[in-house]
Amino acid sequence: MPPTAAKQVREKTNWLIHMLYIRQDYDQCLEKIEEALKGCNGMAEYPIYVKALIKRQRGEINESLQLFQAATCLNPHNICNLKQVGRSLYLLGKHKAALDVYEEAQRIGIDDWEIWHNQGLCYMYLKQFDRALYFFEICVTCPTAAVSHIMLEAFKKYQLVGLLVHGDKPKAFKENLALPKYTSPIVNKFLKPLCSAYNELVTAYQGNNSAELRGVVTKYQELLTGDNNMGLVQQVVASQTRTNIRRLTRTFITLSLADLASRVGLSTPQEVEREIVGMIEEGSDRKSVV
Repeated sequence: MPPTAAKQVREKTNWLIHMLYIRQDYDQCLEKIEEALKGCNGMAEYPIYVKALIKRQRGEINESLQLFQAATCLNPHNICNLKQVGRSLYLLGKHKAALDVYEEAQRIGIDDWEIWHNQGLCYMYLKQFDRALYFFEICVTCPTAAVSHIMLEAFKKYQLVGLLVHGDKPKAFKENLALPKYTSPIVNKFLKPLCSAYNELVTAYQGNNSAELRGVVTKYQELLTGDNNMGLVQQVVASQTRTNIRRLTRTFITLSLADLASRVGLSTPQEVEREIVGMIEEGSDRKSVV
C-alpha cells in the first residue's frame, strides 16, 4: 500500500476509535483497537493510548501504565503520553515517580495547568505542603483568558494547603495566602465566588474556634467529600487544634490539660495529651506543657 494511502487508512481508523471512545462504546472500541494493532504489529500510538484510557477507567491502573509507557516509547516527545504516565503513577501511589515524569513533560513542553496541578497533588500526598502550595499557586496564576476546571480545583486546594503551611502565622496569614498581584483579574472575579464554602472554612480557621470550624465542615460535608478534599479538610481541623494548643501554652504556661481540652474543643485531657505527644514526635512543638 502506498504511504499516502496507508496514512489515510490510519487516520480513518484513529477517527473511528476516537468516536467510539467519546460515545463510551468501550467494548466495540477495544475491538477496533485490537484490529488496528494487529494490522501494524502493535506499533500504533493512538490506539494504544485510547486502550490505556479505557483500562484506567475500568480500574486496571497497572495495565494502563504499561500501555501509556508503550505509547511514550513510540513518541517520547508527546506531552499527552507523559502526562498520562504521570497520572497512572499518581493513582498507584507512586508520587515521587510521577513527579519525575511531570518534570520531564515540563522540560520538553510548554506551561500546562494540568501538570502544575498534578505536581501539587503529588507533593500534597507526600506531605511536602510548602511545595504543594507553590505548584497550586502557579496553576492558579498562570496567564489565562478563561478559568478552567483544573484552576478551580487547584484554588480550592491552595486555600486548604495554605492553612496547613501558614495557619500558625496569624499576623502574616492573609498576606501569605494572598495571590500575587500579577494574577489574572478573572481569577478573583470568577474563582473566589465559586469557592464560597472554602472561603468560609478559611475564615472559621482564622477565628481559632474549633466548634465554628467543625460546624462549617459539617455544613459543607457533602460538597467537600464530592471534591475529594475531606481528608485534607480533616488535616486542617487537626492543624487548628494543634495551633491553638501552641498558642495557649505560650500565653498561659500553667494551663492544665483539662483547661486546654476545654479551650481547644477536645473532649478529654487524654486527647490533649495525645495531640501534644504527636506534636513533639513530629517536631512541631518544642515546648513542654505542665
